[in-house]
Amino acid sequence: MRKTFILIAIIGLVMVSFSTSVFAASIAFPSPSGANKLEDEFTADGKNDDKKAEKKADKKDIAISVATKTEYKAISHTSSIKHEGKVYMNAVADDIFTIQAGLNYETKVGTTSESEKWEMENMWLQGKISRDMVLRYGRQTYHLAKGIFMDQDGVLGGRMICKLDEKNTAETFIGRDSQDVSVTSSVKNTEIELVEVLNFTHKFDKGVTLGSYVAKQGTVNKFWAGYGKIEVAPKTNVNFEYVKNNYNSKKAYIAELQYGSNKKIGGATYALEYMNFEKQTFETNNYTDFDTQWSPKVGFKGPGAIINTRISKAGTLQAQQWWGQSGVGPITKVTMVVRF
Repeated sequence: MRKTFILIAIIGLVMVSFSTSVFAASIAFPSPSGANKLEDEFTADGKNDDKKAEKKADKKDIAISVATKTEYKAISHTSSIKHEGKVYMNAVADDIFTIQAGLNYETKVGTTSESEKWEMENMWLQGKISRDMVLRYGRQTYHLAKGIFMDQDGVLGGRMICKLDEKNTAETFIGRDSQDVSVTSSVKNTEIELVEVLNFTHKFDKGVTLGSYVAKQGTVNKFWAGYGKIEVAPKTNVNFEYVKNNYNSKKAYIAELQYGSNKKIGGATYALEYMNFEKQTFETNNYTDFDTQWSPKVGFKGPGAIINTRISKAGTLQAQQWWGQSGVGPITKVTMVVRF
């Protein structure tokens, strides 16, 4: 009966709406009305439209945004449906200060379990130090490059972005977050992890953006990484990210060939990806955007395919299929996102 219900629910999702993939090859300069990862999923390339945000901020000092995200996931002989509802309030005090408060509700129904939780996900203050420098402090969402090392909500910390010129941008982030780290095969220890990032991107001519960052997680893990987005043909991009842990020489990388555009209703992007995450590259998979595929004890190595389609101005749907050496079999994900 439960499997029948899940199948009916997924058919309904496919008929109703579609999600874009997020790849921030360059650093998105914070906009006056704020930003969060769920809202970013509605833009064509995963970045914010600063000009539209500025116009919105000028017209309204306080703005409320609501978004929902429903995800179906099947791994081996298990499946689950997770639904999230997010409410964000952005208040623009003046030309310098902006504040955001974000509330998140999440419920998850699995094959053998069910859970729900409420949390204050975002609560930050943002200030413009100058025309090309912005500082944000508080509990916030932080997404870095393609998300191998960092894609985490509710991290308490400070983030500064400095636009050096039209082609170069630098970013620094320092934050703390509570994470479950495996001590043994049967024991987990909750630790406060310190995360430090120094990130730099350069935009070349002809649709090429390359970046590099160094990062520290916890007390011993130190990373260096390179990433980029290269336009090889009209509507065709090659995206990649490579991360190495200097402490244990473990590495993780992902390469993507993406074609198409979903800026208009009915448009779609098609992507072929290859991912190789060595086990123990990171202490936990709670930070990475690929926590479904990768685990510290097993790792992941194999290809994936992603289709993103937009069927309305507010609704998108994403379908993912992954194959590889993960110890859990093929992975299927269908995600619906709607912004109100």
